[in-house]
Amino acid sequence: MKGVLQGLGGPTGQVRDYNGGMLLQPHTPVVMQVVDAPTPEANVGEILLGAVGLVGAVLLAAAVAGLIVGGLAILYRAWRSRRAPDDHDQYRLTPYTP
Repeated sequence: MKGVLQGLGGPTGQVRDYNGGMLLQPHTPVVMQVVDAPTPEANVGEILLGAVGLVGAVLLAAAVAGLIVGGLAILYRAWRSRRAPDDHDQYRLTPYTP
């Protein structure tokens, strides 16, 4: 047991560690932070231009969809009137009432 406890204090009173008398330096971690290249900054004009472009694209898509649905509705009514031209179950709004 004397060999194990020798690290606590030697004959001269100095502190020694258990593996040969040298004190080990404490390990402090080295923290390195990797920084990416800086990103280009966007100003207010670029942000507004992007927002207006997005709104324009949505409006254009809505207009095209509306034209397609309207065209299909007109074609359906024309097809239906050709199929049964004397169908009196429909109400027709005309400026001249009979």
